[in-house]
Amino acid sequence: MEQVTTYAYDLREYKKIMRGVCMRERKAMDPYLKHDLDEDIRERLEMDREYKDAKTVLAYVSSEIEVDTHEIIEDAIEDGKRVACPRCIPGTHEMEFYYIDSLDDLVKGSYGIYEPDIEKCELASDVDGALCLVPGLCFDRRGYRLGYGGGYYDRYLGAHQLVTVGLCYSFFVVRELLHGRYDARMDKVITNFRYEAGEGSV
Repeated sequence: MEQVTTYAYDLREYKKIMRGVCMRERKAMDPYLKHDLDEDIRERLEMDREYKDAKTVLAYVSSEIEVDTHEIIEDAIEDGKRVACPRCIPGTHEMEFYYIDSLDDLVKGSYGIYEPDIEKCELASDVDGALCLVPGLCFDRRGYRLGYGGGYYDRYLGAHQLVTVGLCYSFFVVRELLHGRYDARMDKVITNFRYEAGEGSV
């Protein structure tokens, strides 16, 4: 991935530039390669001890440029785990999770992303200890992430005690990202190559 350097510590400008680089490179990924990498990541996740031990999985619903989670969600439900997906609360930078029984429980919501249908899904209010799959445009080897700038996940993770696992393609993992005091650090990042943070840090 193209590297970004800054000579002044302007965190907001740095993240803005990094997001532009990541978005451009994510959109340029070959779809056949992406599919194969998604499968590799799914298999590595499902072999992971934290996943196997988890009774509840909080899983983002992937967009076209993110590591695909649709099959992960279906597998987790089939494995007997409780699965909850996020919903952005309108007019805020907060989100909440709702339990789903299948992908059919999702409807198109904020930013065109599929979210749980709150008319038929139960709010996941007691999730401490759950495994949370976290999206990101880029991660570093310490587990810090570059998100989309809304702060939704950083706020949610800061308010709950979760086992956090970032999902990312190996070539979007860098040695170090600049980060702020409220940026959440992942317990582990799983890629198509190897663990890049947590127990498998390099």
